[in-house]
Amino acid sequence: MAITVRYGSPIKITGTTNTNDLVLSDQVYVKFVYWYAPTTAGHLCAIKNSKGEEIAMLRCDDDNRSEILPVCQLCNGIYCDDLDSGEVYIYIR
Repeated sequence: MAITVRYGSPIKITGTTNTNDLVLSDQVYVKFVYWYAPTTAGHLCAIKNSKGEEIAMLRCDDDNRSEILPVCQLCNGIYCDDLDSGEVYIYIR
């Protein structure tokens, strides 16, 4: 399945992927990433920049437990490399 991206504040990603899907090609400052309601322990969420460098790597520890990760960095492009379940909200400035 592919991801769906809704642009706004925050950027919302839904669906699933295990490929490197483009979310945003612009340079932006990412404040934090919120992974809402991943369904199963062990599921992964990987957000990377255009060079393939890690912005946020999250692993679900408990079923249906949301995760939040402060990022606080300037990113050249945003890609979703892996999303097994849930919704991702990327807060930018």
